[in-house]
Amino acid sequence: MPFSSPREHTRHWYFQVVTLCILLLPAAQAAAAGSLTPATLSALVHAKNGTGAASRAALQLRGNNTLVILPVAGVQADVVLRADAGESQSVRYRAVRANGHEIHAGACAPGKEVAWTIPAGVRCLLQIEAGRTPATLEVRNAGIGAHATPSAPAHLDRGAGQQSFLVPKGTRSFTLTARAEGGAGKAVVRDPAGKPAASATLSTGEDTLLKVTVDAKRSDRFWSVSAEPAGEKGFTSVRLAFSAEIPPFLAPDPGGMALPFIHYPGSGALLMSDSDRSATIEAVIAIEPQPDRFVRALMRRAGASRAMWTTRPSPFTTGRVRILLPNHLASGAYELKTTLQDQQGAIVATHVQQIHAANGFAHVGDKRPLMELICQSQTDDSGASYQLCARLGIDPTCYSQVSVHRALYREGQSQPAFKEEIGHPTGEVLPLKPPADIPSGLYRMALSLVSRGGKTLATADRSFYLEGNRCFMEASPRPQTKKAPLNKSQRARGYVLFSRVYHEAFPYNYEPPKEDIGRPLYVWATPGEDEPATFGVYTLKPLQKAHVKVGLLSRVGGGGVINPSSVEVRLARFWPQRTEDQSATYRLIPELLEPVTTATIPTGRISQYWLTLHIPPGTPAGDYRGLVTYQPENAQASQLKLLVKVLPFRLERPASRTWGLYADSARWRGATDASIEREMRD
Repeated sequence: MPFSSPREHTRHWYFQVVTLCILLLPAAQAAAAGSLTPATLSALVHAKNGTGAASRAALQLRGNNTLVILPVAGVQADVVLRADAGESQSVRYRAVRANGHEIHAGACAPGKEVAWTIPAGVRCLLQIEAGRTPATLEVRNAGIGAHATPSAPAHLDRGAGQQSFLVPKGTRSFTLTARAEGGAGKAVVRDPAGKPAASATLSTGEDTLLKVTVDAKRSDRFWSVSAEPAGEKGFTSVRLAFSAEIPPFLAPDPGGMALPFIHYPGSGALLMSDSDRSATIEAVIAIEPQPDRFVRALMRRAGASRAMWTTRPSPFTTGRVRILLPNHLASGAYELKTTLQDQQGAIVATHVQQIHAANGFAHVGDKRPLMELICQSQTDDSGASYQLCARLGIDPTCYSQVSVHRALYREGQSQPAFKEEIGHPTGEVLPLKPPADIPSGLYRMALSLVSRGGKTLATADRSFYLEGNRCFMEASPRPQTKKAPLNKSQRARGYVLFSRVYHEAFPYNYEPPKEDIGRPLYVWATPGEDEPATFGVYTLKPLQKAHVKVGLLSRVGGGGVINPSSVEVRLARFWPQRTEDQSATYRLIPELLEPVTTATIPTGRISQYWLTLHIPPGTPAGDYRGLVTYQPENAQASQLKLLVKVLPFRLERPASRTWGLYADSARWRGATDASIEREMRD
């Protein structure tokens, strides 16, 4: 294909549209496709074979949906939206042009319908919020596409029927995620001949993956998916989303579908540096080649008006696009703009693909983790039910250029208990079996992705609990709304003290907000009463042989003291416990309060100290003040104020009341008061 020479200083960039026989690179875990917005409507065209002037498409929806409507050339499109009469909630909608200007918006009441027209040649983005109300969208003289990505799935009603989608040329496999709501059902993917290619039973509220292998003769054609509820009590709606190998659009009629004219499958990050060959980005032309159409491309930095390189219009007679990247592309965001033109030079469609360069890798679309640790559920000959694995986010063409290294650390240890070079990855998911002689306990796995030149390209680490052959991953911490930025002196000390009321949870990975740090310990109690107070230590470095000292508590104004011997100090011990009965994840839960004199505290977590104050009988009422000192061997000491208010009365124990903790009330039904009291006293 004749192209003009690249501009000056861009000799390493090449752009090719190659023949349809070139195979697509094997896809790794694909990232979600980009969002559908008014700005991206210009990339969409009608599907192969176009749409007839009298064509009509009907789509049944629920929940939130994003759709695109493309009128046929020279004809206005008619749109009708109906809301089911069986629900009380109105269906809200908003239709906008590619420039963001509103075409029509409002609400459709149950049992009613609204209608509007879209001017000829105007591309329309339609947002529908139907909630639980089934809605039917009818479109005449236009192509239609329901967006179906993990971030914005298609939300179809139980009566939506069979939906079509395009499998691009060269696709070897793809994944469809389905989730039923309101009941169970079944999802079936069919090939172009109508034969089932994959099926799965759907459970309400759970994601089900349908992994489909594509025969080479079945690609570059329209496939279909249908979801069938399990009888009258089956699902009310189903959510559908495609992996990035598939253009993310569904339509009831393949002849009237709206599609992006070019599609980037996103098969993982491409290694640009430390390589003996250029990184290659491949894309698929998703519509039928036409000799009277032309393709043109340019590359520029994101936000820039000047192109780094450009091509002249070339005949659109082939179906592949290949971009060869330079080995050393500066980090930053780039835009690859591709246009489809007619013979007169008028632009039919424009597609802009984001490319992010970082740390020697090129990401097609959003940046994704190059490597992460996951826990897969599986059973092998050794009886393991959960397997620790590495999941790679790089393109399979890069596997031979990198190697994976791992090291295993016991909790709180800086030297590895085990390390090895695993070698070249052989797939997207790499099993990481624990060594046979490693005892059960808490560990941290550290992974490194290393180039052939010995450069570390990416790292990943995660804590896990090993019990025999079973591996349990640490659950992600619950999100916190507020975190305190530590000042210079706090960071230099290597830790901070903070306090919370004793009945609030102390997650070990808690990061104290500003109001918790340095807050005094407050206790209200009566003479003769035991009352707790608790504080935490948030560490930035390991602390050695730390101990806690409680000073004398003196009454404000004089006349009384509480001796340090009246305060017992214990350290909370965190145990790994499953988050659910059969889950593969755990959290460290504080459970035991152990007497302690000194303690070594690891970094990156909290330790919780529990103080039990015994107020001696006869202690005068009033306010008492003292200090709690925390002194590690390898860091500066810190203090918290301990403020105690002794109340001017005593608590009496009711003679007629008996209490029990964790009592099973069902077992006491029919028992006499005397027998219950004898049982509780035992």
